Order: sequence, then structure tokens, then C-alpha cells
Amino acid sequence: MLPSHARLTRVLFTQFLSSPGQQVVYNRLGTLKWIPAEKKHSCVVTSSKHEKRAVVRNNVRRRVYTLFQTMPYPGIYVLYVSKQSYGMEFIEIQQLFNDLVTKMYKNSRESA
Repeated sequence: MLPSHARLTRVLFTQFLSSPGQQVVYNRLGTLKWIPAEKKHSCVVTSSKHEKRAVVRNNVRRRVYTLFQTMPYPGIYVLYVSKQSYGMEFIEIQQLFNDLVTKMYKNSRESA
């Protein structure tokens, strides 16, 4: 699990939602939105409309938070988990997360 100082607080989350210049990439895992920042803060958004059982939502959330620990780039990241990802195994989640990170890196290099 990601330490609490590396997770996104409610105040930062509301600031993130209203900030211009968000960049977005997506795949079957979900939609990753980010903005550059000095420190790394992460947030995983799971919906009870997609999966009613909190155990399953929390399991996906914990898996993704462990992947955010290995991410080397500073910034504010919000991952909206897709409906398909609740039935995935950890290896598939890891591959799709790495795909999102490479897309994000390519997208940020092209815009710079």
C-alpha cells in the first residue's frame, strides 16, 4: 500500500480536478490523468457503480497503489479504474499499468 504522504488528499484532488493542463492516457485498465509536480502524489478512483462489493474494489485499489510505488516520475496522478479491471489478475494489471506509464511518458515527451 502506498504511504499516506504519497496519496492524494481531498484538497489536492479538488485542486487537481479544476486545474488546466491535465494530460490523459487510457487503456483497458482505466484512464490515467496527470499533471507535472515536484512531489509524487497518487490516487485510485474505483466506482461502486461498476463493482458493488467493496472487497473487490479495495483489492484493485491496493494492487494499483503498489504499482504507483515503482513509478519514477514525480507528479500528481489520478487513475480512474475501468469496469473491466475488476476481474483481472495482478499480472495483467501490472502489464496494463506499465503500458499506461509508457504512453504517458511518450505523450509528455511529444508535448514538450
